Amino acid sequence: MRHSEVLLLPILMFMDYFLTVLGAKYRERKYGEHFKTPHYELNPIFQKAISQKQWINPFHIVSTILSSGLLLVLIQLEYFSYPLIDFLLGCLFVFFGIVIGRHLSSLCIFRYLLKNPQEISGQITMTHSLGLSLSIFQSLVIIYFP
Repeated sequence: MRHSEVLLLPILMFMDYFLTVLGAKYRERKYGEHFKTPHYELNPIFQKAISQKQWINPFHIVSTILSSGLLLVLIQLEYFSYPLIDFLLGCLFVFFGIVIGRHLSSLCIFRYLLKNPQEISGQITMTHSLGLSLSIFQSLVIIYFP
């Protein structure tokens, strides 16, 4: 099999989803008292499922299998040149690495506040567009300026 690392993509996609559900659950316990947002999930396609804390989401399962399967088939049929495949897979792995890293960071913050509730007070209300902007700005750390 050419580029067998493509089989890691569905694992990363499922990790992203499950860590999002876990984060939504932990967020409610303390963090959510202080930071009010319309949605925990930024992607409107999954907002309802995440707000309902659905561990099993048929749409996510099907879309993960179809997108990973399509990419695998295109790679096996040599639809893309090797440099393009390497670039595409690299971009996807970096993207999911950032996303999963941010989920783990959020979980650490939520856990810290559960153990140290005295370290936070007050309340902030943010719009969805501010949440999206913060997410974009925090993701800019991967840009390298020589």
